[in-house]
Amino acid sequence: MEGSRHVHQRSRSLAIRCSTGFSLIEFLVALAVFSLVSLGLVQTLMTAHAARRTSAQWMRATQLAEQCIERVRAGDSVSARMVDGFSVYSVTAAISGYTGLRDVGVTVAWTDLRPQVYLLRVLVRERP
Repeated sequence: MEGSRHVHQRSRSLAIRCSTGFSLIEFLVALAVFSLVSLGLVQTLMTAHAARRTSAQWMRATQLAEQCIERVRAGDSVSARMVDGFSVYSVTAAISGYTGLRDVGVTVAWTDLRPQVYLLRVLVRERP
């Protein structure tokens, strides 16, 4: 009977200890794991936001360069201008040996974290 009483007390003390909840060390370990996962998630979100911003700026630079090329094709003489913080300028040169063709280069420059430059060059047939 003494053995069964000892087993009963042990199981009762385990039940009481389990029903009291988490210990302080278990809570601190869970908090540390949660913090590490949260920091990784925040870093990922910040990197994704920076990549989106950079991509949007490159897309805008491409659009501005294409618009400038279209203006040159339409006969406008575009030299330099500022648009939304982007510096846009074009250079047109005749190609020797080929009549009616021009080499048009458009450069779009802006500053992100560091200076950025986008160059678009095309051959344009002169209008008759």
